[in-house]
Amino acid sequence: MRGIEVREQGAVRDVRLLGRALNLEIVRELRAQLLTFTQDERVRIVVLRGNDKLFCAGADLHWMRDATTPELTEFAALFAELDHLPQAVIAVVEGPAIGGGVGLVACCDYVIASEAAWFQFSEVKLGLMPAMIAPYLLAKIGPAATRAYGTSAQRFNAQRAYELGIVQHVVATNTDTTQALDDIIAKYLEVAPGAIHATKTLLDELIHLPAVDATTRQQKTIAAIAARRASQEAQQGVAAFLEHAKAPWQA
Repeated sequence: MRGIEVREQGAVRDVRLLGRALNLEIVRELRAQLLTFTQDERVRIVVLRGNDKLFCAGADLHWMRDATTPELTEFAALFAELDHLPQAVIAVVEGPAIGGGVGLVACCDYVIASEAAWFQFSEVKLGLMPAMIAPYLLAKIGPAATRAYGTSAQRFNAQRAYELGIVQHVVATNTDTTQALDDIIAKYLEVAPGAIHATKTLLDELIHLPAVDATTRQQKTIAAIAARRASQEAQQGVAAFLEHAKAPWQA
């Protein structure tokens, strides 16, 4: 039985999680699919969504209980690979996102959630800890919220997730997510794909630098914009703007 389903819609790949929780087979299947995206220049947007009103219940505890260190390494790699995917990644959350499910959401660039969605770092209720997802939660919502919800295991709704920065767009019903998704896909298709990758890479580098290291931050930002400005994609985009024309990546 497949753990995911991928639908192709032009430059968009819609990935649906078919199971409730992540086990080793689903982790491997999803990682393999992400790898194909990184190698396919036709793919510009990846949409990640759950199945039957559930986004993801996190790790399968039957697997997690006996998982070996190499298997846990594969699980950790899934989050890193999703976080570093060169394409824009949009999550559509229409139900619960729990534990590792919240980690998947935190690794996405833009998140649409319906009011039916809710979120929970549930690990401490089981005597565990949100270790795998902690780096991505810290980057997305900061240490205060990560500590508060990571140690209390409180559920929070879509509006609170929006306030924290996990979610970027809240809609009233699951039906409304379709229009919201179409709208943001249209926005991303106006953006240069190489510029998306370059921006994500730079932000990842900057967020891991000490805040006091202002000189290194400045050097990285100068080097990044210099390299991007010299790229063929940037030159085409600027030229198109000045000529009141569409860039090559715009429909």
